[in-house]
Amino acid sequence: MKEKPPPRQQKFDTVFQPTLLPNGWSQPPSDEFVLPKYPFSISRTKNKPNGAVGFLPIYSDYRNGRTKHTTIIRKVKGDTDAFVQELLVAVGYTDEPVDSVIRIRTGNVVELKGNHVSVVRKWLAGLGF
Repeated sequence: MKEKPPPRQQKFDTVFQPTLLPNGWSQPPSDEFVLPKYPFSISRTKNKPNGAVGFLPIYSDYRNGRTKHTTIIRKVKGDTDAFVQELLVAVGYTDEPVDSVIRIRTGNVVELKGNHVSVVRKWLAGLGF
């Protein structure tokens, strides 16, 4: 009988305490904040008026006649596999196979099964993105 792999564990701890507004925006860390070296990165949205800081690119979507809810994370750069492993721990999928929960799309887009927008926003803001 095939042995079950050990549950995933988080490798990167949160280094910033974000304040999330009801619309999902969070203030990025100050300029003095030194972002730790992660094998992945997420860029915020751009082209906001008056030089404002953008949002984290995390969205929700309905598929299959509104029966399947997905969370979409865009602008993922770097080691996607490391990002996916950390993401799964952050949302609580520690034992499920990656293929049943995550879809990696072209164009630096990762899709996650379920509605985890607020959890992912808080996690990424806590990492300092």
